[in-house]
Amino acid sequence: MPAYDPADPRPVLSLDADNDAGPRTGVVVEVRVGRAHPGDRLPTLEQRSGVYDWRPVHLTPDGPGATGRFRMEVRSGSTLAFLRVDPHVRARGQGDAVPVDLTMKDGARVLARRHLAAALTTLSIVPTDMDAPARLVRRNGRWAEFDYTITNHSRSDYPRTQVEADVVCVPGPEPCPRETGKGRESKGFRAQWYDGTGWRTVMPDGDLSLSRTLTLPFVALPAGAARTFRFRIAVDPGELDSVFIRELQLHVGVGGTASGASERSHATAPADSFSLR
Repeated sequence: MPAYDPADPRPVLSLDADNDAGPRTGVVVEVRVGRAHPGDRLPTLEQRSGVYDWRPVHLTPDGPGATGRFRMEVRSGSTLAFLRVDPHVRARGQGDAVPVDLTMKDGARVLARRHLAAALTTLSIVPTDMDAPARLVRRNGRWAEFDYTITNHSRSDYPRTQVEADVVCVPGPEPCPRETGKGRESKGFRAQWYDGTGWRTVMPDGDLSLSRTLTLPFVALPAGAARTFRFRIAVDPGELDSVFIRELQLHVGVGGTASGASERSHATAPADSFSLR
């Protein structure tokens, strides 16, 4: 079970403990969490280390925050653990975060201290079916479709969000799209998106020019709302036909500025790969 789920808006913090001595079995991690804003509900906390699944950390209210502790085994070398924060509030804007202070002790000896900030999620974008089997695109001009869901987790409206997808050839070494004596060409590389009534061209059909980024039109995303984007790509015969290019990757992101905010929010989805044959 992965420690991080891109569809889960609860922030996850990673703890990488380096130990150049022998294993330590009685290490105690003291945690103090605050609030993103005065008056917010107190967050709750879970921890995950070793072979264990997520386990709750009991927190006791302590003035403006809450404190708790948990035990973990620290191996020789590097030990990775995770904290998952449930803020119980939605972000007011980009940059909102829950402060987390950690003190790692072995008995009375302090091994390490660290201050972290668990950023509250504003926007997210994930493949609609993250568990789908490996997908395939053939060099025969047929369309391959992809769905992504974007969600506004904040309290604010985003009047103009925009989805962009960057297409990357793997493993190379030739550029994607390929270089020719006339420069970069991709006359058979096409992309479209579905606007609810029909398919619309994302870029001028037959010419990718100097960019391989697919930019979709701006859309409004109210507070708490979600929207699914569907787009498709096709590779015609003779395009990207190098024996070195066996896979394409989509790096998809969404960005926008909340109403009344000065800082832009952005989120990226896990890289999505499919075989090119």
